[in-house]
Amino acid sequence: MLIVKMTRKEFDTLAHEELCKVCFEPLIIAYKNSMAEQTLQSMSAFKEQFYEQLTTGQQALFVFHMFYDHARKSVVELYWWSSYFYAQPKNWSSIKASVHHFQDIDMFKLLEEIESVLLQHQYPSSLEDYHITREDLANNKELITKFNRFHLQFIENTSKTIKLISKGIRGCPTEFVFIEE
Repeated sequence: MLIVKMTRKEFDTLAHEELCKVCFEPLIIAYKNSMAEQTLQSMSAFKEQFYEQLTTGQQALFVFHMFYDHARKSVVELYWWSSYFYAQPKNWSSIKASVHHFQDIDMFKLLEEIESVLLQHQYPSSLEDYHITREDLANNKELITKFNRFHLQFIENTSKTIKLISKGIRGCPTEFVFIEE
């Protein structure tokens, strides 16, 4: 199990965002190190195997951070990463499930809105058909307007999301940390 070690004092005093980051770091490091060793053919199986070895809370944290760390950067990044994960239905469902796991109804509703817009505009629901570029957003004024609003909501909601994730970590610490006495 990939858990971080810390003292009780560290655990109790870390700010919400810092606690989330500290619990995410060993997951992403292990993921990236192992991904580097995979062949193109084995990547899909590896991703599923890696994900399945995590606790339920770690899965939710990992998936949320994989999306959040990219999507928060700009309107264009929210657009592209949303469409990219939407083209991988299992991953998109996992992102929605992650915010649901941490009981973030507002973020869940926002992801549902994004999904609705992607569905309405007939975005691909598989990577085989995926040819979306970041530049595509600039060619659709309706999408620009919607994703500008989505990005504002995303940024506004993430502080609440981070607090809820931190609360989830503190509520079930054994899923994320080993507390050294």
